[in-house]
Order: sequence, then structure tokens, then C-alpha cells
Amino acid sequence: MRRDHDPGGLRSCARVGSVPRLTMKILFVDDHADVRRAVRRMLARLPDTQLLEAATAEAALACVESDEPDLLLVDIRLSDRPTDRGGLQLIAELARRGRPTPC
Repeated sequence: MRRDHDPGGLRSCARVGSVPRLTMKILFVDDHADVRRAVRRMLARLPDTQLLEAATAEAALACVESDEPDLLLVDIRLSDRPTDRGGLQLIAELARRGRPTPC
């Protein structure tokens, strides 16, 4: 297991930065804090973008329901534990629920 693995962090959707008037909401889902931090730094440079973060599939599902992101960036292997829902299962669940968010 990687040292930066953060399965217990971000149990709910986290909003990063201020929200401009017209924004593109991007939900980034990854269970590693270092990866989320790196992507946060990269996406912070984009104008008119709001970054939402989740560390678990369950938190991502809640975030999709509450914040309706325009785009999802999802780690395919969200956890090293086989009992946890992974990225592909998250995408399948969103499709089952009829959520048209691009991934």
C-alpha cells in the first residue's frame, strides 16, 4: 500500500477554492491525498473552474447528487481493499442512476 493512501479522508465532497460566476464543476475522485493535491494544483490554473474532491465512491455519489458536476475524473482503482467500490463500479452506478455526467 502506498504511504499517501488516504481511505479515511474526505468522506464527503470537498469544495476547493472560490466559485466564479460561470464555472465548470470538475469532480476528482481519488483515495490518495498526494494525487488529489497534485491535481488540485494543476486544475487551480484553469479559469472558471470549480474543483470538487472525493476520496471514496460513496462520497463521490453524494457529491454528484448535491453538486451536479460537469465532468468526473475518476481513479479506476479507488482502494486496495477488494470489498470497496472501485472507479468502474462508481461509473456503472452513475449510469444506472441515469446521471449523464461525462467521465
